[in-house]
Amino acid sequence: MLICIKNRPPGLTDKYWNFAMSALAGLYNKDGRPATDDQLEAMIRPLEYRGPDGIGRIVQGAVGLVYFMRFDTLESRKEELPAVSRCKRFLITLDGRIDNRDELYASTGMNRNRRRAEVTDSELVVAAYRKWQQECVKHLTGEFAFVIWDEERQHLFCARDCFGVRPFYYYNSGNTFYFATEIKGLPPEARSSHHISDYRILDYLIIGVVDQQTTFFKTIKRLKPAHTMTVSSTKSTFSCYWQLKQRRLYGKKDRDYEDEFAFLFRNAVKRRIRSDYPVGAFLSGGIDSSSIVAMLGQKECEKKHPFRTYSGVFDRLVECDERVYFHHLLKRYPKLVSCEITADELDHIAADLEIGRVEDEPYMAPHFFMQWHLLHQVAQDGVRIILDGHGGDSMMSHGYGVLADYALSGSLFRLVKEVYIQASGRLTRTFKNTARTIRDAYRWKYYRSGMDKERVLDPYCKEILSFLNKKVLTQEYMDRITTFYAEMPRSGVTEKEYHCHAALNSFHSWVLEFLERQYAQRNLSIALPFFDRDLLEFSYSLPPRNKRRDGVDRYTMRKALSDFIPPEVSWRNAKTIFDSSLFSAYLKNDAFWLGKEIDKSHEHIYTYIDSSKLCAVLGGVRNSRTPHTLNQLIFLQKAVSLSRWLWRLLSERDGCEQRMRLP
Repeated sequence: MLICIKNRPPGLTDKYWNFAMSALAGLYNKDGRPATDDQLEAMIRPLEYRGPDGIGRIVQGAVGLVYFMRFDTLESRKEELPAVSRCKRFLITLDGRIDNRDELYASTGMNRNRRRAEVTDSELVVAAYRKWQQECVKHLTGEFAFVIWDEERQHLFCARDCFGVRPFYYYNSGNTFYFATEIKGLPPEARSSHHISDYRILDYLIIGVVDQQTTFFKTIKRLKPAHTMTVSSTKSTFSCYWQLKQRRLYGKKDRDYEDEFAFLFRNAVKRRIRSDYPVGAFLSGGIDSSSIVAMLGQKECEKKHPFRTYSGVFDRLVECDERVYFHHLLKRYPKLVSCEITADELDHIAADLEIGRVEDEPYMAPHFFMQWHLLHQVAQDGVRIILDGHGGDSMMSHGYGVLADYALSGSLFRLVKEVYIQASGRLTRTFKNTARTIRDAYRWKYYRSGMDKERVLDPYCKEILSFLNKKVLTQEYMDRITTFYAEMPRSGVTEKEYHCHAALNSFHSWVLEFLERQYAQRNLSIALPFFDRDLLEFSYSLPPRNKRRDGVDRYTMRKALSDFIPPEVSWRNAKTIFDSSLFSAYLKNDAFWLGKEIDKSHEHIYTYIDSSKLCAVLGGVRNSRTPHTLNQLIFLQKAVSLSRWLWRLLSERDGCEQRMRLP
């Protein structure tokens, strides 16, 4: 066995050394060939920047594991990964954080001969695997992706956390199985232009993402969130270890639910600030980010470094400015250090180019340019962990399915009351909407199979389909996309079904992977308190009336946190729409930028998009500012991102072919 630990990759400049985040990679030669250091070196080179605190590797027989070290928590300082278990049977590489350390420390028996402070996260995972084998992931709480080589069973065991916060890509070449945190860490032959997935490109242009496994390369896959994969010399098997289910709630009064939510949310935040480095949080005027910052302001969360908040403000686009809300919160917690940047005239072109340079696939993030500039300031302040309120509305649910629950349970008084509030007190609209809700609820419950056969595409989808090249829209693909739409919740769906879809749809894991890569470029770890399994299961199990009441969504959450958040924020039921900032950035500040990008598009993009329609869309967006054209503007950004990606991919192929023709 060869073990090699590097303290710092040679030749890596300070510029790139400062922008990094932990990662893993490795391979398994299924035909029994010894793994070589050269094989691992080819995977390490593109990801070197992710190991600011060192790079470790292990080669044992047919297996090679790599870990790119970055110390966030106190326990991570004791890690030396990849690691060999004390019994010499297991090898492990782990990217992530285990939250239920105390529980695992006791249940695995490590408390008999080791002090808790001495035990690392990877040792706890190995101990859990030794005791429960593949069932060990059911006993783990946290954000993680890990691989264990079992010498006795001769297989690799791979796992990913419930929400997919930590990325995991793999490529099965036949004789060798490769895996890495980023696509660029996989072999070049897997990510060549010969393996472009037409279906994935169409999914991206029309919807964004359809499933949690496919990538823009046919040969490269994602390990789904909440799934494990076991790879042996003869086969690969997959297993789902967690599904969102109803849990038992203790207490039946509103106050009981509110106390339980406050307890769980406080724990979700505390778990994610386990660090001896400075911690920060993004702050807007919404309840999601404000609730996180309010928890940071509590005495029990105090740390030696003051917490910092980061906000974007608007002096010119006053309709996008939220200072009137979050300043109330900052006044309540004066120990927080606040940083604000003016977002009216931010350079979105520089952000767009840099984002595209990092991504291995086309991306979709129209509003991310402001956050990208904030990340630069966060890194300059020496912060290593940044808390983000992303996903709060989906994880906690807006309660849109509550009306159907009232209709099916016969709670007509509550149904009429909620509909009356939504209809702003208009009796005629209240009557019509109540009747429609009852009809849709019973239709969904008893005639769902018939509704699925309708397969009605929404207007946005039909609009985007009209922009695409009809030659690639095969009947097989149209069946795929209409089936996807048929399975989406519609009017009449119950709250349980709506909440489950909102929390676990494919879009989340795709966005989380994008955020993880972008934060990594600034040497930052993203922390997402709302993506917490205990918190989600509790919120999912709440009675309908505690999710939406008197026209207020996330009622229990707002009530539970009302003691910590000013009422101007906690009971704010409207969200700021940032569309005007998007139009300003992409059209007013540089009206011809999109046009220039479209003009120099790679010709291969017209395999998927109708060229005449693309030019027509560009002209229409330039001359209008309506909500209708917002979708078209986002479509144009997708087209630009796809074109750049094709340029880069096909240029690499042409360069390789040119070099092969040289004498």
